[in-house]
Amino acid sequence: MTNTRAPTATPEHGSPRDRGSSTVEFVIASAAMVLLLLMVVQVGVWYHTRAVAQTAARHGLDHVRTINGSPSEGIDVASEFLDQSGGGLENRNVDATRTAAVSSVTVSGRVVSILPGVSFTVSVTVDAPTERIEP
Repeated sequence: MTNTRAPTATPEHGSPRDRGSSTVEFVIASAAMVLLLLMVVQVGVWYHTRAVAQTAARHGLDHVRTINGSPSEGIDVASEFLDQSGGGLENRNVDATRTAAVSSVTVSGRVVSILPGVSFTVSVTVDAPTERIEP
């Protein structure tokens, strides 16, 4: 009669020191992926905030450069647009200037931060010729 007993020793898949290493690798890889995802989202938030600031500056410029326009009116219009567009721009500052030749509006501020310890700023200036009537 032959002995058909199953072997009692199991094959080793690695040394005992490697036990649990795949869990650690997974945690590190997951943290890196989450950080990468947050970085992509932060870039998207920066881009969106820059577009909102540029649009606000253009709306303000439309009121500064007209014949009867004033810098204070442009600042009010740009600030109102920023209020209505959400809170993407913190510590914002709106400035407008008007000369006989050129009018400009600058919108600047800090982008909402998703990544801790990282701060981005946005500053957009738009300008255009001041409208005037020439005889």
